[in-house]
Amino acid sequence: MARYAVPVRSLTLAPLLLLLLSPASAQDGPEARLQGAWTCTSVSTARQGRDRAIDSATDDMSILIRGIARRRLRDEMPIASRIQVSGSGSSFRAHVGAYHLDFAADGRSHPFTDPFDNEMRAKQRFRSGKLVQTMTSDDATLTHSLSLSDDGATLTLTVKIESHHLPGDVLFHVRYRRA
Repeated sequence: MARYAVPVRSLTLAPLLLLLLSPASAQDGPEARLQGAWTCTSVSTARQGRDRAIDSATDDMSILIRGIARRRLRDEMPIASRIQVSGSGSSFRAHVGAYHLDFAADGRSHPFTDPFDNEMRAKQRFRSGKLVQTMTSDDATLTHSLSLSDDGATLTLTVKIESHHLPGDVLFHVRYRRA
């Protein structure tokens, strides 16, 4: 029976080669995987989901206030037809519709004016492979959570609106595909 000897140095290169050739290499972190342009798979389906979430969150309000709250939430929470993610480090950019956060995803808070001229504080960071953007005012907190499917083909935006003016939170999901 013949014996095959494997040189020791080739064994030490094997893990390095596997890391470099692996599709999930260190260079493929969540920041890099989200890069690119994304378009909504169905604006009408997303709009229906948003409207159901708004109706559910406002059901316990008085009939007069409920109509005003629902109209305002729908007007100020349009469905983002496009998401654009680019850059890294301090030049990181994540644009979710009209919400443009152009700063590092390091969790630090920045002054921010939303598309409706509301003064807020905004921050973004990666948590468990998701990009989480939080925009806070005295009255409400808007959270965008961007998560990528395992195959990298689908992006899911989870939108959450919390406010002491609402009896419940508004929570809905929107799906996107690479543009």
